[in-house]
Amino acid sequence: GTDRLFVGIIRDITDRKYAEQALRSSEQQFRTLVGNIPGVVYRCLPRHPWTMLFISDGVDVLTGYPASDFLGEKPKRAFGDLMHPDDIEPIVRNTAESVSKQRPYINEYRIIDASGEIHQVYAKGQAVYGDDDQPEFLDGTIFDITERQKAEQALKESQERLELTIAGSGDGLWEFNSVTNEVWWSSQLKHMLGYQDDEIEISTVESWAKIVHPDDMERMADAFKKHLETDALYDELYRAKKKDSSYIWLRTRAKTLRDESGKALRTSGSVVDLTELKRAEEEVQKARELAEEATEAKSDFLANMSHEIRTPMNAIIGLSHLALSTDLSRKQRDYLTKVHSSANNLLGIINDILDFSKIEAGKLDMEAVDFDLAEVLDSLANVISVKSGEKGLELIMDLDPEVPLGLNGDPLRLNQILINLANNAIKFTEEGDITIAAKLVERSEDVVTLRFSVRDTGIGMTRDQQGRLFQAFSQADTSTTRKFGGTGLGLTISKRLVEMMGGEVGVDSTYGKGSTFWVTARFGLGVEPKVRTPRALPEKLQDLRVLVVDDHPTARTILARYLESFGFSTGEVASGAEALDELETAELPYQLVLIDWKMPGMDGIEATRRILASGRITSHPEIIMVSAYGREELIEQAEAQGVKAFLVKPVSPSSLYDAILEAMGHGVERAPEQIALAPVQEQLRGGRVLLVEDNEINQQVAEELLSQAGIQVTTANHGREGVEMLAGRPEDFDGVLMDIQMPVMDGYAATRKIRKDARFAALPIIAMTANAMAGDRDKALAAGMNDHVAKPIDVAELFQVLSRWVQ
Repeated sequence: GTDRLFVGIIRDITDRKYAEQALRSSEQQFRTLVGNIPGVVYRCLPRHPWTMLFISDGVDVLTGYPASDFLGEKPKRAFGDLMHPDDIEPIVRNTAESVSKQRPYINEYRIIDASGEIHQVYAKGQAVYGDDDQPEFLDGTIFDITERQKAEQALKESQERLELTIAGSGDGLWEFNSVTNEVWWSSQLKHMLGYQDDEIEISTVESWAKIVHPDDMERMADAFKKHLETDALYDELYRAKKKDSSYIWLRTRAKTLRDESGKALRTSGSVVDLTELKRAEEEVQKARELAEEATEAKSDFLANMSHEIRTPMNAIIGLSHLALSTDLSRKQRDYLTKVHSSANNLLGIINDILDFSKIEAGKLDMEAVDFDLAEVLDSLANVISVKSGEKGLELIMDLDPEVPLGLNGDPLRLNQILINLANNAIKFTEEGDITIAAKLVERSEDVVTLRFSVRDTGIGMTRDQQGRLFQAFSQADTSTTRKFGGTGLGLTISKRLVEMMGGEVGVDSTYGKGSTFWVTARFGLGVEPKVRTPRALPEKLQDLRVLVVDDHPTARTILARYLESFGFSTGEVASGAEALDELETAELPYQLVLIDWKMPGMDGIEATRRILASGRITSHPEIIMVSAYGREELIEQAEAQGVKAFLVKPVSPSSLYDAILEAMGHGVERAPEQIALAPVQEQLRGGRVLLVEDNEINQQVAEELLSQAGIQVTTANHGREGVEMLAGRPEDFDGVLMDIQMPVMDGYAATRKIRKDARFAALPIIAMTANAMAGDRDKALAAGMNDHVAKPIDVAELFQVLSRWVQ
């Protein structure tokens, strides 16, 4: 009920006071002064108030009419004519009453100017009396107060809105007087605590402190003291006791008014009830804890699932690998190759899921090792050529000659990215071609940025579909999953891997016309590989003339470019008929022909038959068949027509080089991976390894793989048996391959027990396990193991890891 806010206006009336004084002065002085007054000064007759004896020039600004219009016995217009009709009667009455009582009069009224606009004016005057005390003149001033009226109205409306806002927001207000130690609370603040205005009296700091939770009181007091000392914003969260003795959470904020010396005078603040927000935060925390429990349960499930799947997968991949190293018929080798490839594809899906789990856990590691980019691209070609061939797609590999081959980084992750992009392209392309390109973006003294792209002629995407890419478990739309399958994780994982390589990922696509996925990545410059050069060729092959026959212009151009990099001279034609004509009419004979199998009009096999049967070709060239299809029947047909070597697209420089050597009678004896593994296996030959593994099939796979490399293998069926074998024969082993999940004693416990024996402090122990989740490698190292190899076993990786530890 007590007013706390006073609103007023202070106006400078100095000029008006001067005018009133001038009215009592001489006429000359009066006229001099009124010229400087912003308002209107007038003199009129009491009985004829609309007849002006004098009116200042300011009237033209107020009314829009010159002063001369109002002067004289018969003025052009009376000032009263400008007054609002509703205001005339009150003005006349008030003025007459004031004059009769010999006191000044004050009127506020409206006038209508020449343009029709209404002005609010303030007029003050008084009568000048003669000797008989009768009024002789009325002297006064008129001021335009329209703007002041608007300001007052705006202030009033603003105040009303403030009051409504405070009431509507539910915020409470308070004030503390530092001089008197008095406290004031608004009604709203009392209502927050369940009190009516007259049910609680908060007038001192002490009375306020009684409702604050004891555990919050000291903090509140310290914070307020600091606020008074530093003038920082006071902002505190505390609990307050309600009328029913329950507690609610309040947030109070305040600022302090100070005198010129900086002494605190009054602190004003607001209070907000945050009880519901705090409850919501508690619910969020509970939800977060439940989510973390769910994530942990999911990780446990993935770990168990991974282990259970990887164990039989190890057998499938390992035994098919072993079978491929035996004598097989062409058809058997074809079947086993596809079994091995399909098993690796299934392993890729499992790895996608596990990699995503590692990304979520922030434990996805990136290696930095020297590698040969050409080998990565060869591996990529071997993996995807089967799929592309099954769909009849042209697969083109375009490696820019400026790209350095010796790099430092993570070749496995790069290969994973490119396989993801290439598999996507093949999946969504029914006809046409897939082009995989590598180009140099930037090169410094020790770092390069490369751009890899995969372009297809598939279904393409709309802009909306492109916006949904690179999100976990997401594809372009729901129909995509139904029609094409897939986990939707490949692009998400690729994006994260690319970012870890300091690059970017993106897509350019036109609906119905295909897509180009591209990535950039930064690599260090590694040791440049020993690239095969023309100098390594037999002397008679160094001036080879080669004819490239392919209806696809890009594939034709890339093959020619590779051949020219070997130092060969080349010719290019687009069909079998053109090839016959070129070979029959060429001035210089061709020693070698690279001919595509699937061409319109005349396919490669028919063209080969005609070339070798032509009597117009004086020197028949050797022929290499190039095809996107690696089917056994096609190879047999090609060989029956006299084809000397067979190349499956995409063709890389190294695969092309090998095919040329084979076709020209200088065949490669061993596969590239066998060549690469040879030094490593030689280093391990004669080594003695204890294999601790409970699964019989995995024992067989590991024993045969190791034995082929000349390694002596002793097998233990579980961790305790392995510990006992080591303890009884400490000098018989150069290293241990330790499974993790085993009965009787697992690999972690067995390793810890082995490490307790000082004799085995330096003995290499390598985890060889189906546990491949984020953190499993760390667990193995923490248990005392030296390294970690995941199942299914990658033969090259197994021997590389062994070579690091076993001498």
